[in-house]
Amino acid sequence: MELKLHLLRVLFALEICLLAFILIKLSGIEGWLPRLILIICFSLLVYEACEMRNTIETEYRIDLNFKEMIKIRSVILLIAILLFFLSPFYLPPIIKHHVEEYTQSETAKSNLHRLVSDITGEYNDEANKTKAILRWFDQDSGDINNIYGKKHLLLKIYPLHVYADKPYICVRLIKHENPLWVLKSRCGACEEYAMFFMEMANVANLTVRSIHDHGEDHNWDEVLIDGKWTVVDPSIVNLKNNETGFNISQRFYEEEWWNISYVFALYPNGTKEDVTYRYTNLGNLTIITLDENKNLVSNVSVQIFSNNHATKKS
Repeated sequence: MELKLHLLRVLFALEICLLAFILIKLSGIEGWLPRLILIICFSLLVYEACEMRNTIETEYRIDLNFKEMIKIRSVILLIAILLFFLSPFYLPPIIKHHVEEYTQSETAKSNLHRLVSDITGEYNDEANKTKAILRWFDQDSGDINNIYGKKHLLLKIYPLHVYADKPYICVRLIKHENPLWVLKSRCGACEEYAMFFMEMANVANLTVRSIHDHGEDHNWDEVLIDGKWTVVDPSIVNLKNNETGFNISQRFYEEEWWNISYVFALYPNGTKEDVTYRYTNLGNLTIITLDENKNLVSNVSVQIFSNNHATKKS
């Protein structure tokens, strides 16, 4: 009777763990709170399992070999649980090392040059080279998988994302670094698309810069064609719907999507340039500070915040 009671408790604890895991995934809660909840659930499960094992040993006098086997399996289970909950500490540096090792290899660079040569080999002018590279990013090409807004995320330990369907596993870029990694991962969102497009265009001898709008969370590119910066967006290429991602209006993002706050261009050599003026209307704001008697107050610090750009003037 006592054994059946322990078995029911183990099953109940297992159900709690599964329910907690499902609720956390459905709600999208991140951080330490869901991990703490799961630790408590698994601790309860392990405790009940140990109590059941002790009852079995007492009532049925299991031989020593079986006892040792149970101990070994318990240790393995404990190690597995620890590896899962400690993964945010050891996985990112391991992944980063692997990414850097690949992107700095001669094999990766050779593969990139071969890919760009195959794509742009028949073209000599800037416009057709740009269009050819954009076609590689077509959502139906199978060359790269866009994970933006993708559902069924099973695991997220940045930069590692695990999905229930294609691409299943995607390792994203960290702080715009090592964009050549996309050649191997073949997945990402607008940031990976923009950074890898810049890599490809640079190899094709095009003058290119990637455009970053962190406040509104989007990235695209600009290519210098016939002396003019032309806006291109590889993440929206859908040739089936005649969306080429080429020569997009500079006002497109603000008029169709959201208000622009601060935009900067990143060149292949790492140089940054503020290009907000190209994508939104800029103006001057004069702030006058007065006291209760409407007298001017000097030496006042004013801090202005936008989505991702903060300035402080005195």
